[in-house]
Amino acid sequence: RETRGVAMALAISDGATHCLTYAGIGNTRAVVIGQKQTHLYGNYGIVGGNYRTLKPITVEFKPSDYLVMYTDGLRELMQLTPHPDLEKLAKETFHAHLKGSDDAALLIFRGSN
Repeated sequence: RETRGVAMALAISDGATHCLTYAGIGNTRAVVIGQKQTHLYGNYGIVGGNYRTLKPITVEFKPSDYLVMYTDGLRELMQLTPHPDLEKLAKETFHAHLKGSDDAALLIFRGSN
């Protein structure tokens, strides 16, 4: 059976409540990195095909925290050294974790006041 679709994730940061809500479908992953790490995973399936009920999760997201969202073309991100230059951090992280056998996407977002 051949399928077409996409893996997709959405994150919404609420600076007033210091919360982040994440939901994903397919091979999407995210990690909130601050004083601790919180790993967030997408639901099984593909958008445009079959997937289970979307179940958003809300976690604490402080102004100094980082959100790293990525696909399965990158190895699991266990360590990230915060850096003020997000573009440099994204490039270094992407190249350090790239599997090379699959397409890959990475987004790094830093909380704000």
